[in-house]
Amino acid sequence: MNIRPPAHLAPYVEILGETRAIVFLLTFGGGNVYLSGRQADSRIRTILDEATIARLRDEFGHRIDRVPVGKTWIA
Repeated sequence: MNIRPPAHLAPYVEILGETRAIVFLLTFGGGNVYLSGRQADSRIRTILDEATIARLRDEFGHRIDRVPVGKTWIA
């Protein structure tokens, strides 16, 4: 894509890479997500491995109250 993401999306792109960030934002954007160990949202486990979930948890804590949508950047 090579278009710099806005600041609120940059941590997702840095951790997930562009393609997985887009999938993550399209799947979870606008909602909340739990990243707490075994309690992590099972939908997340279908697209991300444990190491990536742990990196998100380190960045955002055990819960992301509102995942950004990122429509403009994705488009």
